[in-house]
Amino acid sequence: MNITFFIGNGFDLNLGLNTRYDDFYRYYKHQMKDSEDLLSNSIRDESNYEMWSDMEIGLGKLLEDVGENQVEEFLDSKLKLEELLVRYLKAEQQRIVINEPNVVGTELYRHILNFQNEFNAVEKERFLTFLNEARQQIHYCFVSFNYTSVLDEMLKAVADIWVKKPKRTSKGALFTDKLDDLLHIHGNLTDGIILGLDNQEQISNERLKTDTRLNNYIIKSNVNMELGERRIEDTRRIINQSRYICLFGLSFGETDRFWWEYLIKWLKRDSNNRLVLYIYGSNGNSVSGPERIRNRDKEREKFIERSGCGDADDVKDRIIVIFNTDTFSFSKITLLEHAEIEEYTIA
Repeated sequence: MNITFFIGNGFDLNLGLNTRYDDFYRYYKHQMKDSEDLLSNSIRDESNYEMWSDMEIGLGKLLEDVGENQVEEFLDSKLKLEELLVRYLKAEQQRIVINEPNVVGTELYRHILNFQNEFNAVEKERFLTFLNEARQQIHYCFVSFNYTSVLDEMLKAVADIWVKKPKRTSKGALFTDKLDDLLHIHGNLTDGIILGLDNQEQISNERLKTDTRLNNYIIKSNVNMELGERRIEDTRRIINQSRYICLFGLSFGETDRFWWEYLIKWLKRDSNNRLVLYIYGSNGNSVSGPERIRNRDKEREKFIERSGCGDADDVKDRIIVIFNTDTFSFSKITLLEHAEIEEYTIA
């Protein structure tokens, strides 16, 4: 039985890191200013900026103008972008200084164990019933969509605290709940990042949609399978064994639609399953009760639309929406002002 957290770039942004595409875009554009490869030429063109506001979708759109004889050139160009992205993110994550690991670990421990505190009264009661009746070990799981290892380091601090906490009692039986290892669904900065598309339809070139040279290197699920790390299978298993899944810091982008669709299907399988969306927005916590309901329903519908599941009205009430949370905010983390980026020589 799992309680699972899916973590996106909003986690790093919440800590103050400059990990938006905008931030990387400026660095990439400067580094590649004298290069003439496919991606850098397109990205330097300011008229294409909106296309690149979602970098992965931008890759698929760029392929519209790539000929069949340019596939290798495109992949070489993408590799340069990935190498620069790794250098940039390595420097950014080094700006994080955890001054007091025990304090940060304790704060993260509380965030994990008390994520239900922002539920409404009905859902709090439902969660308490689940907790009291969970006659087996509960696994707290993290699946990261980030390449950075900031969360990894913080979870190490939690692990030391976790083993010292009291056991949970359920109907007279004692249980020691478990914090599982973090899974990076798209790799990380040391073992190979996976940057690409969700499916063939996102390749904006009919001639290239079935090109195996391209598909095995740009469709994320294909890359994961070819790497043989079983990340997709492991993430599915985590989802299938979960009762609550919380999505924090994720934009629900099209290039991860596979997972949004899978989560909707997971909701459909069991009426006790709950999906928790953490959303930041100025209108989320309106002074008007009806407006709060309206905002909540808009976010539910938006997620269902992003999943591509058109017939999901039956699960809307199982999606809990939390606006402008303080979850995963920390008091003992310092951010260095500058990031020293490793030198890059264009081949």
